[in-house]
Amino acid sequence: MGAIIERLSGQDYYSYVKEHIYAPAGMNDSGFYEPGKQIPNLAVGYTRMGPDGKPTEQVHDNTDRLEIKGGPAGGGYSTVNDLVKFHVALRSFKLLDREHTELATKGKVDAGPPIGRYAYGFGDKVFDGKHIVGHNGGWPGVAANFEMYPELGYTAVILMNSDPPTMMPVIMQIRKLIPAE
Repeated sequence: MGAIIERLSGQDYYSYVKEHIYAPAGMNDSGFYEPGKQIPNLAVGYTRMGPDGKPTEQVHDNTDRLEIKGGPAGGGYSTVNDLVKFHVALRSFKLLDREHTELATKGKVDAGPPIGRYAYGFGDKVFDGKHIVGHNGGWPGVAANFEMYPELGYTAVILMNSDPPTMMPVIMQIRKLIPAE
């Protein structure tokens, strides 16, 4: 998708996202990891994953793994506040008009559980009778989950500085706490 954005816009992916998503949404604390770039207030992640990708007994920080420039497939950073701003901008049609917002968020391809149907960068599913549109991500020592409940008006954002499986009980509890009506 990043290559398509670059080709159609004539901008590099990073500039396009900054200008067309971060700026209109007011997302001032989001960006992409870059080798040697200092990111203010960045949380240190903690992982049990070794350099070979296999779990270890020792927990260690993930700072040795952040020297990879992010891109369309991941490697970005944000805050809970910025992700809520993204939700507000998306749902108020600041980023896309109504038709294209629905096109981007409505599932098109069956991805099976736990995703449901896959849209353009969003999972689209029903959980316990509640419609959820969102996306998650992870990396050793980093876990993120972003879920919008469009008909209910809720947004749930979780950012953790630990390995992704640690986040699952929190996601499940939040889903249970959000009322169906």
